[in-house]
Amino acid sequence: ALEARAAETEKKIEELTLKIDDLEKINDEQKVKMSKTERQNKEKDALEARAAETEKKIEELTLKIDDLEKINDEQKVKMSKTERALQAAEEELMKAKFEATSRNKELLEVHGAWLPPWLADHVFRLE
Repeated sequence: ALEARAAETEKKIEELTLKIDDLEKINDEQKVKMSKTERQNKEKDALEARAAETEKKIEELTLKIDDLEKINDEQKVKMSKTERALQAAEEELMKAKFEATSRNKELLEVHGAWLPPWLADHVFRLE
C-alpha cells in the first residue's frame, strides 16, 4: 500500500510539474504579449502626440492663410482703386491734350496770319 501511495504521489508530482511548466509557458507568453502591448501603447501615445502637434500646426497655418487672404483682398481693392484713378488720370490727360491741340489750332488760325512761318512752325513743334 505504501508503494501504491508513493507511485500515486510520484504521478501527482509529475502532473503538477507538467502543470507548472504549462503555467510558466503561459506566463512567458503573457509577458511577451504585455511587452508588445506596452510597446504598442507607447507608439500610440507617440502618434497621438504627433497628431496633436500636426493639428496645432494646421490651425496656425490656417490662421496664416486667412490673414494672407485678407491682405490679398485688401490689395485687390487698393489695386482696383488705383486702376480707376489711373484711368481717370489718363482720361484727364487725353482731355488736356485734346484741349491743348484745339487751342493750338485756334491760335495758329487766328495768329497764323501775322506770325512768321518759321515762328509758327517752332511753336507747333514745341507742343
